[in-house]
Amino acid sequence: MTRGLKRSQVGMSEEMIQTYGDTIFDLSHNLQIRRGDPVRELNWEEIEKQKEAAGISDVEIARKLGLTHDQVTYIRTIMERRRFNRHNYHRLYDLGGGKRFRTERFVPHPERFAFRSEAIALRKALDFDPRSASKYLKLGHWNGDTVSSWLDKWADKTPDAIAVRSSDGIFTYAEQRDSARRLANSLLDIGIQKGDVVAIQLPNLAAFTTAYFGVLMMGGVLSTMHMPYRAGEMKPLLEHACARAVICAGAAENYDAPVTMLGLRDEVTTLEHVIVATGDAPDNALSLRSLIEDGTSHAIENAPVASDPAILCFTSGTSSAPKAVVHSYQTMLAN
Repeated sequence: MTRGLKRSQVGMSEEMIQTYGDTIFDLSHNLQIRRGDPVRELNWEEIEKQKEAAGISDVEIARKLGLTHDQVTYIRTIMERRRFNRHNYHRLYDLGGGKRFRTERFVPHPERFAFRSEAIALRKALDFDPRSASKYLKLGHWNGDTVSSWLDKWADKTPDAIAVRSSDGIFTYAEQRDSARRLANSLLDIGIQKGDVVAIQLPNLAAFTTAYFGVLMMGGVLSTMHMPYRAGEMKPLLEHACARAVICAGAAENYDAPVTMLGLRDEVTTLEHVIVATGDAPDNALSLRSLIEDGTSHAIENAPVASDPAILCFTSGTSSAPKAVVHSYQTMLAN
């Protein structure tokens, strides 16, 4: 039930309504097409074939399109109001979408998770042409897959197969998922929220893949920093991204990344945590290894969905300053 929830609690922007609205309306019970009378004839195979054309529930739409249940209900209600030109918000929120056939536990609105304002602003950047979005959804190029669901698939199917081979270790799919889950839960424990940006500056190490999977698993948005960049180049990027944490390598002979990042933390207002992936973490910084060891391995409750922002990249800045480019799981995994 979404009545009374703020957009920050649903994770909603007008751009998302424009992108998914028509598709959700067409899939809902508002538009029903049935050929013949398979119900009267008890033709179960034909009933299943025509199920989607006859309209599916909000839960089923959410699973198909990679949105949350609340997001689908919210968008469907908005579209119904606009299509039917009726001021019947409250009535529509309580009807349809399969609610009559679903038991659900009501969570008081003040207790609902709410995205930070920076996370909502990032979602507004996911502004797609509705016609193209509808085409990709119908063709299945955009679906409900996320990076975490891919990792789960292979960890369940081939748990002992090698997932990562690096100079700092060899890890199976099961080990990679376990480490990522522990890191994801630790990030949540230190205050990183779903939708927050976590920057990372690491070379090709196994620690990078663990950080990559862990951040995405808890719903964070990963933003990679070019390895040659130093404080002067990274400060405007971290500020623009509103990064809440940064993951870096340990101190090396020619570059003390932890000290650099701690200095940036004093200058970037949103930056709260410096996480050191290799070697010893200095005072006022966190150890990636410790976060993994101390984290719990249970599955993430408020996991990301396919329409959520996944990565925030910066262009090389060859002709001007680097420009931010945000990708959802759908736009990233479709490639």
